[in-house]
Amino acid sequence: MMVGAAAGLYPRLLPSSAGPSHDLTIAKALSGPYALRAGLVWWVLGIVLAFIYFFVVYRMFRGKVSPESGGYEH
Repeated sequence: MMVGAAAGLYPRLLPSSAGPSHDLTIAKALSGPYALRAGLVWWVLGIVLAFIYFFVVYRMFRGKVSPESGGYEH
C-alpha cells in the first residue's frame, strides 16, 4: 500500500495544501554530499557501538541457569 502511494505521488514526497510550489519533492529533499558523509560516519559508529554493547552483554550473561542455583551467579 505504501509503495502504491509513493508511486502515485512521485516525484512529490509531501504535497502541500498551499499549492504545488510548496510541495516537498525529491529534488528539494536532497542533502548535500557533506551531510551524507557525516551521517554515514555517525551511522557506522553507532552500529559498531551497538554490536560491541550486545557482545559484552551476551558474554556477561552467557551460561545456563539451573533451578537449584537460585538465579544467575558469576
